[in-house]
Amino acid sequence: MHAWCTFPNVVNRMREMVEWARDCGVPVEGGWLCSAEDEASEGARAEAAVWPTAAEAAALVQRSGLDVFSLDAPCCGARTKIDFPRLKLINAAVNAPLALHGAVGLSEDQIRRVIFKGVAKIGVSVPIDDVARAVLGRRSSSNEVSFLHAFQDEISIEAERHMRLYGSAGRAAEVLSRCQHWAVVQQIWLCADDALSEQEFTNLVSECRQLAGTRPGVRGVFAGRALTKQDKYCYCVVVRLSHPQVLNDAHQAEAAISVLHRSFNERCLAVGVQAFETVA
Repeated sequence: MHAWCTFPNVVNRMREMVEWARDCGVPVEGGWLCSAEDEASEGARAEAAVWPTAAEAAALVQRSGLDVFSLDAPCCGARTKIDFPRLKLINAAVNAPLALHGAVGLSEDQIRRVIFKGVAKIGVSVPIDDVARAVLGRRSSSNEVSFLHAFQDEISIEAERHMRLYGSAGRAAEVLSRCQHWAVVQQIWLCADDALSEQEFTNLVSECRQLAGTRPGVRGVFAGRALTKQDKYCYCVVVRLSHPQVLNDAHQAEAAISVLHRSFNERCLAVGVQAFETVA
């Protein structure tokens, strides 16, 4: 077993990922296949996709802060075999939704059983990709419009079939009522220093990008100038963030930039985002 696959290292890696993602308001899904009770060779372990014990799964979620615990469906030849007793124990022990990947070989009965045992997410990219490849194989350059319609229709039919099978069809309103809507936030730093030269402003923007642009959740750093000399503010720097929660981390970059140049003495936070006010 590689050192990176040991339980302490997996916990540390997952915790680091969770800390970065949560600064951006993003949930994290993760899991672990290298169970301590499995003494098989690494190759055999990969082939069998041994699941962790319920205690290991619960400890990983608790210590790392994972939002979703994922399991890979083990393949035995042409079919997929699920350890339902262990799945039941993991579901009872883990305080998080379960996800199942590699479930392309599951029968409809197996799918219903894993959902009953606590699986909230099942990966279906493989069957949908198969449908897409089949449609592409029939592609004709003579009528691109008809091909695109056929492609969309067959993909939709396959997706709808899985939604009905998993019991998620017709439940969009229920799901949306429990979801937190994604909200892009803009943080604006305004400069009223008319003595700032173009080169100084260019250098300041470069420093902003280095300090703020590399932080988790920062989607971009942009700069602007006033159109006339009569405007109150001569320059501004806009930092576009992926989520309001990123503001907690962005304040650190803001403090660092204010030290670099005192002319950024006024700031506007979260322009155009509900529950935040523009400060001028």
